[in-house]
Amino acid sequence: MNLAIVGTYPSTSLHYPLILISKGPLPSAENAPAVINIDNNILFSWADNTGTGTAKANDKVILIAYFPVLKQIIYSLQSATRADCQAVLETNKMHGYTAETWVGFLSCDENDAANSVYAGSVVIST
Repeated sequence: MNLAIVGTYPSTSLHYPLILISKGPLPSAENAPAVINIDNNILFSWADNTGTGTAKANDKVILIAYFPVLKQIIYSLQSATRADCQAVLETNKMHGYTAETWVGFLSCDENDAANSVYAGSVVIST
């Protein structure tokens, strides 16, 4: 997180796209935007890059939503696999709040991880 701190003290802030939630040798998510679905949950999607390097179809997806105003995180480690190409993180109770989002992967045996990817900022509708 120290690499994501920008500015000069005392006027520092976090630059969310630079934050790494997970880090490791697995290939990262590609084309991974987050959007709000019809149920006011966050829908993450990504391109299936199975077979690139050590990426496997059964790698587990890591979904993260951070709500800065609330200083609260919602996450999931078991929502989907790399081959699923999308997963939903239930955030529908966070009406009116902005979430900063990331997606990452863990190997099926959880011994390796991929560098997380910033998936954008989304606002949960009211």
